[in-house]
Amino acid sequence: MIKMVERTLDQLNSYYPPGLYDWMYVNNKSDYDNLIKIENNIDELLINNGSEEHLRGLLMEFWKLHKKNIELFSNGHNRNEGYQSDNYNLQHVRTERLQERNAI
Repeated sequence: MIKMVERTLDQLNSYYPPGLYDWMYVNNKSDYDNLIKIENNIDELLINNGSEEHLRGLLMEFWKLHKKNIELFSNGHNRNEGYQSDNYNLQHVRTERLQERNAI
């Protein structure tokens, strides 16, 4: 099952823009929160030797949310479609995001 996770991450890596999670934390918090929940569910499933079918479903959700937000991020919707400007303090956002994540 680890191979399925690795394959998904490898495939996403070719699309993944730097700063995506920071951008999502500011501009699309609900999808960011959903991705964190999915990541935690994947970790729990792997630790508890859950079903391969359940893992496939989680990875599909993980893939779809990433692709949706990569497209939004890459198409500049953060500047043109009412998203917050990308003039936010990246270091502050990253620190806040990671502190929140570690508190979970």
